[in-house]
Amino acid sequence: MSLWVPLSFFQLGVGCIIGFGLIFLSGIDRGEKLSEFNNNVCVALWFLYVFSVFTSFGLVIYFYLIDSQASYYLWYLTQWVVLAVLVGYWRIASVKLA
Repeated sequence: MSLWVPLSFFQLGVGCIIGFGLIFLSGIDRGEKLSEFNNNVCVALWFLYVFSVFTSFGLVIYFYLIDSQASYYLWYLTQWVVLAVLVGYWRIASVKLA
């Protein structure tokens, strides 16, 4: 078994834990307020993040199964890039409002 198979399940597990609650739970606990527009953008980025978790997981498995010579493990970076954009936008939006 390749190292990428357990790494895929770890990536999916960690991504789902982050995607399904920890980001917005920490925002709720600290009581940060966002404008309606910024909140809508953050929610859209959150949905994009959750979508990218499952998409990257599926694409890595697909490229692994067809034995592609491409660097399929780089698909793991997609969800972390979207997460960085989400957290960055969230921090900037909450600072601008304060």
